Amino acid sequence: MEISDNTSNRLRDFAVTFFESVGGVVEPLEDDLIEVLLPKELVGQFSTDFQVALDPEVAQEQARADLLIYGSPILDNLVAFTGEQGTVAAVYLTALNLDTSNMQQNLKRGIRFEDANIRINRTKVKLFKYLLFTFKVRYPPDE
Repeated sequence: MEISDNTSNRLRDFAVTFFESVGGVVEPLEDDLIEVLLPKELVGQFSTDFQVALDPEVAQEQARADLLIYGSPILDNLVAFTGEQGTVAAVYLTALNLDTSNMQQNLKRGIRFEDANIRINRTKVKLFKYLLFTFKVRYPPDE
């Protein structure tokens, strides 16, 4: 099974971000192999010292490596653990005329979470061009 570079990079970025956010240390060993050291608090979910392979061939060569691909048990565990934590939510707002001056106050009023703070990382204007065609179709009768 061949994994595209883009998919492999996305999975690597997700795994590295996850492991570092829970207090782990990630060290790349090869292009498609990383070593992970996690705190002892996560022994129930994961082991404290293991390797993650992003390519099936690398996973076969390395006995200690867990294969991280879509549908793999380790990816399911990462996603489940992240969902259980529930500490971060990303919201993307789309509007034609965003007023950035009172955006944070308006968001606090409109979106309510318990024990949460709203932080705006960036505002970016994206312009989309589109065309709209409307057709009227008439079918002549058979008679």
